[in-house]
Amino acid sequence: MARVTKDPQARKQELVDTAERLFLERGYDQTAISDIVGEINVAQGTFYYYFSSKADVLEAVVEKTIAALEAELRTTLDQSEINAAEKLGTMINTIFRYYRNREGLIDCVHQEGNTFLHEKMEEMTYARLTPPLSNVLAHGVTEGHFTMPYPTETAEIILGAVFHSLHRSDVASDPDRRRRVRMTLEHMLVTMLGTDGHDFALKL
Repeated sequence: MARVTKDPQARKQELVDTAERLFLERGYDQTAISDIVGEINVAQGTFYYYFSSKADVLEAVVEKTIAALEAELRTTLDQSEINAAEKLGTMINTIFRYYRNREGLIDCVHQEGNTFLHEKMEEMTYARLTPPLSNVLAHGVTEGHFTMPYPTETAEIILGAVFHSLHRSDVASDPDRRRRVRMTLEHMLVTMLGTDGHDFALKL
C-alpha cells in the first residue's frame, strides 16, 4: 500500500490517536512502536520524528485525555437548564467515567518507573480541571446552593478526594468498599459545600 503524505500536525495527531486506541485495546506494555506505525502504514522513522519513545507518545495520549475531559466539564458548566449542584455531580461522574474507561492506561502512568509522567499528569490534571470545578462552585455560591468560602481550594480538595478513590486498587476490587467510599464522598460534598437540600448521586 502506498504511503500517504500528510500535514505534520495531522500526522502527529494520527500517531497519538492510533497509540491511544492500541494502548486501550491491547495494553501499553503489549503495544510496540512497530504496531503503531504499522496501523497507519508509515515508517518507524516517522514516529521518531515526532516522539522520542513510547513513553513520549503515552504522555501525548494523557494530555489529549485531560484536554478532552476538560472540554466535557466546560460543556456541563455551560448548561443553563441545571443548577450548580447538579452540574458538579455531573462533572464528578464524568471524571469517574473517563478514568474508568482508561483504567489500564492510567495504571501504567502510575507504575514505579513512570514517576516523572505521573507527576506531570497530576500537574496537568489540577491545572486544567480545577478552573471549571471552581467556576461551578462559585456559581453555586451566587445561586445560594453552596455556602463554602473558597471555590478554588475547595475544587482542589474535591479533585484530591476523587483521584484518591480512583487510584486505590482495593476500592476498585471490593464492591462493598467502593460503596462506602462513594457514600463518604457524597456525605463530604454535602457537608463541605453546605448544599441547599441537594443529595449527590455519584457513580464510582
